[in-house]
Amino acid sequence: MQLSLPYSRGETAGVLDGEFLSRSTSGLGDTRVRLSYNIKGAPSMDRAGFQALRAAPQTIVGASLLVQAPTGDYDADKLINIGTNRWSIKPAIGVIWPIRETWLLEFEVGAWFFGDNDDFLDETRKQDPILSTEFHLIKRIRSGFWASLDANFYVGGRTSVSGNEQANLQRNSRLGATVVYPFKGRHAIRSSFSTGVVAESGGDFEMFTLSYIYAW
Repeated sequence: MQLSLPYSRGETAGVLDGEFLSRSTSGLGDTRVRLSYNIKGAPSMDRAGFQALRAAPQTIVGASLLVQAPTGDYDADKLINIGTNRWSIKPAIGVIWPIRETWLLEFEVGAWFFGDNDDFLDETRKQDPILSTEFHLIKRIRSGFWASLDANFYVGGRTSVSGNEQANLQRNSRLGATVVYPFKGRHAIRSSFSTGVVAESGGDFEMFTLSYIYAW
């Protein structure tokens, strides 16, 4: 199980109905809980079994369910918010395929399903499901230290506000890279960068993240 509670800070500016508007936002985002289950490969094992798996990687197939709760900061009279004011779920299935001992190909197929935001500027906002795929070419450098090239593609997500369909079908793709560096046993730093390649609706931005990881 994985639990995450993001914090966001930023400033947005643009023209809406001929008027230039800007807004600064900061606060906690929506809470996410992910449950995962291995269907094939990598069963529960001791240290020796894990080391044997690292020495001779095998194909692993798993499934997950991600649930996003509407706990983030949200102002009903604002267009841009950190929180989404709705429940969302994403079932997915993933595969890790060892190309060589230290090279792995990881890919996932999933779909987002969204609840309704019934307090969107005094209207109800609905959103179609989004089909998503992602790929990671991973290089294992040493225990806990790895880097990857990342790509994704997703389509869907058209919204409607009080029954009026919006022209915002998403058909987007991004490329990026990730590095995880361990230190002092159970601690690690994770950094990643991504940029938009195809952005039919939204998604045309660059993103850099830096996070701290502690493994139990």
